[in-house]
Parts: sequence; structure tokens; C-alpha cells
Amino acid sequence: MSKFAEIIVDISHEKVDRPFEYIIPDDLSEEVRVGSQVEIPFGRGNKLIKGFVLNIKDNADFDPSRLKAISGIVKNSTSATGDMIALAYFIKTHYGSTMNQALKTVLPVKKSAGTVKERFVHLLADGKTCQDAIARYSKDKRSVAKLRLLKELAAEKILPYDIVKDKLNITASTLKSLEKEGLIRTDVKENLRDVFHIKEKQAYNIRLNPEQQEIADDIWDRYQKGDKRPSLIRGVTGSGKTEVYIDLIDRVVKEGKQAVVLIPEIALTYQTVLRFYKKFGNRISVINSKLTNAQKHDQLEKARCGQVDIIIGPRSALFSPYPNLGILIIDEEHEGTYKNENVPRYHSREVAEQRAKMCGGFVVLGSATPSVESYYKAEKGDYKLYDLEVRATGAKLPEVEVIDLRAELTAGNRSIISRKLDALIRDRLEKQEQIILFLNRRGYSSFVSAGTAEWRSSVPIVMFP
Repeated sequence: MSKFAEIIVDISHEKVDRPFEYIIPDDLSEEVRVGSQVEIPFGRGNKLIKGFVLNIKDNADFDPSRLKAISGIVKNSTSATGDMIALAYFIKTHYGSTMNQALKTVLPVKKSAGTVKERFVHLLADGKTCQDAIARYSKDKRSVAKLRLLKELAAEKILPYDIVKDKLNITASTLKSLEKEGLIRTDVKENLRDVFHIKEKQAYNIRLNPEQQEIADDIWDRYQKGDKRPSLIRGVTGSGKTEVYIDLIDRVVKEGKQAVVLIPEIALTYQTVLRFYKKFGNRISVINSKLTNAQKHDQLEKARCGQVDIIIGPRSALFSPYPNLGILIIDEEHEGTYKNENVPRYHSREVAEQRAKMCGGFVVLGSATPSVESYYKAEKGDYKLYDLEVRATGAKLPEVEVIDLRAELTAGNRSIISRKLDALIRDRLEKQEQIILFLNRRGYSSFVSAGTAEWRSSVPIVMFP
């Protein structure tokens, strides 16, 4: 008995933003799954287009005689899980988009460029058989190549094909001859691409200070007791927020779950990832804009297959297809790059919270300067706020003084330079020291209005936004 599939077509138009019913042919019944990308005839001309399977059912809502059948499965495509389809529906309804656009966001359907293949030559013969063959070939001048290979295999058992071919100068015909004799075999191993290479693993010997330990313990205790509210860590620069993240990830991984760490692209440096590598080794992977489509595909495939426990990257890493996601961390959560400016225009923080609800995990946000929205939620109790006020190294924070320029204007100073800053600049110039003035352009004001500048200096000033 035929089954039926509800399919969202690969057309981002509101008039077709609904599921269409199709018959699943018997020869495709084992291949069509929820989340599969399929080819279907669509419209009066029955043009073949692509679509995503949202649901599979035994009975159709319409007359089966009027329904069309699925033509086939799109080869080399990535299937969506039920959770990812549900997350796409949240994005569609919460931010306003078509289901097709939302699905393409949570599941960038890109064809794999094929796996990386490695060939190896294995010794099949036991020790005595191998030595007998070596003795036999040593008497035959025409079997020098066979003798050379068997001597190497007797010592190593397995050799990479490239070394056999290039270093030992063994031809394919020689290998085939040895295979026919049952002495060796050649295997092909397919590997997913690596994107993070470390020559030497370094030990992770960092211990949390009392302040960090208290925060990590409290977040974990709340999670264990069922308090899944997001945690907001407001920590000054250098206070050790990353060490708290690593401690929480370690606890999650030990429970057999996975982690996603979102970092702004500009902060995704080798040194940042190295800190995680020291603790978790090759169980981490990275996604960033510098990777090729094939490399990105392989990192997501590693996550799906359980080859890595932690994915680190910008907002696109949020949709890593982990089967048992336990924690989502958003570092520098105030950064504007977590807002997607293309349709659908989602915010990573809100989508992360939704995904955590769906998978039973929890969200940890961190920033030295939390966003207004997050801090407001913390004040309301929607988030749990934690403060890291001391730098982990013990270094003291610089003294900061806020000058109200409205008071300066009232006092008759119409310059954009306050009297205090003016005095400090002149003092440094007299000491032949240098000054850097930073102009903050991340505020909400589109311009700054100032009166006539009365402050003058013969020394050129460079201002960096």
C-alpha cells in the first residue's frame, strides 16, 4: 500500500508556501524520509523541481487518483532531521519568511565534493608464509620489486599506497600479482576533511579560580535540577569566561552530549580555538567563512555522525546537526553579527534558546558589555545573571572616569574635548608621550552635534573609529 508525503516545494513564494501531497512510489519507500530532498513534478507542465519532505503518512487528505508521484531522491543532498524542520518552522513563524527559506537556513543543501580517499596496502600472509615468499623472490632477479615490498610489509604490516608507489617504486601490476597470490590486499579508506591541524597536543592544566568555579557549579546545578533558563555571564575582559565555558562543555560531553560554541567571525582566531583543542583534542571542529563548501559539508557531517563533540564558529554553526545537543554557548553575545541580515532575518540568541528548548539543553551567554535586551531579561529573571569582576591573571583594571559633556556645555566649554581630557592631553604632550583617542561608532545616534571647538593643538591627532 502506497504512502504519501507532504512536501514543501523549493520555491520561495508566499502563494506556494504550504505543503503539497505526493505519492511515494514503492521503489522509493525505503529511501524517502522526513527531511529528504526529493524531485517532484510541479505545475501544469510537470516541470521537475526540488522539495523537502515534511511529513510521511498512510492516508492522503486528497483523492489519491489526482496526486502525482515523487520522481526521485536528490543525490548527494543532506537530509534534515525532525528537530531541524521544527526549528525552521519556528524561524518562519517568528521572523516572517517562507518555509523554504527557513529550511535553507537551517539546512544549507550543498552537494558534497566527495570524501578524501586514502589507499593502503596490507600484508595478508602470516610470518612464515611471508618469509617463504621473501626467500623465493630473493632467488628470482625478475621479482626485485616484490621482494622490496614484502620486506617493508614484513616490518610495518600496513603501508600507505602513495609510499608504496612513489618511494618503493612498486607498479600496479606488481600489486595485482601479489594480490592473486593472496599475500597482500589494497584497501581504500574514505575520510572527511580536517580543517584544524595541530602538530603537537599541549596539556590543558588550567584550574578555575573560586569565582569561576562558583559560577560553573551553579549553572550546572540549575541545569541538573531542571532550571533551563539561559545564563548570562557578565565578565570583564580577561576574567576567564572561556574557562567557564570549557568546564561546562566538559561536563556535557562526559554525559554523552554535544556542544556548539558561537563566536563572532572576527574573534575566531587560531589562538581561541587552540584553547579548546588543548582540552578536547581532535573532538572539536571549526566552521568559518574561509572554508570551502566541501570542507563545511564535511564538518557538519562529522557532527551528524558523532565524530566531533564540539563545533566552534559564527552563527551558521548554530545549525550543526547534532543528535544530542546539550549546550549552546554564545560568546560576545552583544555583537551585531549574530543578527542575520538576509531573509529570514533571525537573531542567533533567540534561535539558540528555541533549539535548547527542543533538545533539552541549555544556553550560556557571555560578554563584558551585555546587550540591552539580554541585560533587561536578566533583570526580569528570564536569564540568570552572573558577574566575573576580577581578571583571572590578577591584573588590575584601568581607572575610568565618565565626563558628562552636558555639564561641560553648561560650564561654557563648547568643545567636544572635556576640560579634564584637555588637561590630560596637554600633560602627556609636554612629557613627549603619545595619545590614542577612540571614537565609538556603535551607538544608536547617527551623528554627534557639537559647538565650535575652542580646543586647539599644533600636534596632529588621528582618531580611530
